[in-house]
Amino acid sequence: MRASIQVLMDAEKKAIKMAKDADLLSQAKEKSVRELRALSQAMDQILLFARITPDGHITHIGDRFAKLVRFQKFNQNAKLSEIISTVENERLTIDRIISENKKSGWQGELKATTPSGQDLWLDFSMIPFHTGEKSELIIICLDITKRKEAQLEVEQLTKESFEEKILQQNAISRQIIENQENEQNRIAKDIHDGIGQMLTGLKYLLESVDLTEGEKNSGQTGKTERTHGKYHQRSTDSHV
Repeated sequence: MRASIQVLMDAEKKAIKMAKDADLLSQAKEKSVRELRALSQAMDQILLFARITPDGHITHIGDRFAKLVRFQKFNQNAKLSEIISTVENERLTIDRIISENKKSGWQGELKATTPSGQDLWLDFSMIPFHTGEKSELIIICLDITKRKEAQLEVEQLTKESFEEKILQQNAISRQIIENQENEQNRIAKDIHDGIGQMLTGLKYLLESVDLTEGEKNSGQTGKTERTHGKYHQRSTDSHV
């Protein structure tokens, strides 16, 4: 009897200990569930969060993400690419990224178009997640539309400023070439007009010269020389 009672008392102690351990495990489990729920709510409120199948169909989407892309949560068969963008080329790009990187994951910038036709830029991260035989892809995004628009605006202004500088340089180059051509034409004109006038004046001067007058002068000069020669001869004879 004493041995049986001792066994029953030991079993009671073990049962009490197991009950306490089970209670602690239950409390820890409830704490973990609460923490996961809080984390999920925080992610839904702060981040654009979703889970999709490896072929791109949505299994869960956060409230903020759904509100941004105007997604009705009851439509569980929708593909992520279909709710993010209304443009076919952008959808094909998203589907290709999911298909090619569903095992390794992917991170980068994606451009989408909302149903209202506005551009939507996402900092897109895709992380593979496995639970037993089930595989999912966790999607975490940031809306960087304003930052991207500002970046594109800066790039556009930089491009316009660069193009304006090129146009100014081209205009200055054309002006320099035009001034050089004008100066060359002026110099050529001055040379042409000056030499032309000199040649014309020289022509008129040559035409005004009387060649017969030169012959007469030449003949008179010879007579004078002969006369002087005779006079000189006579003078010599007188002295003799």
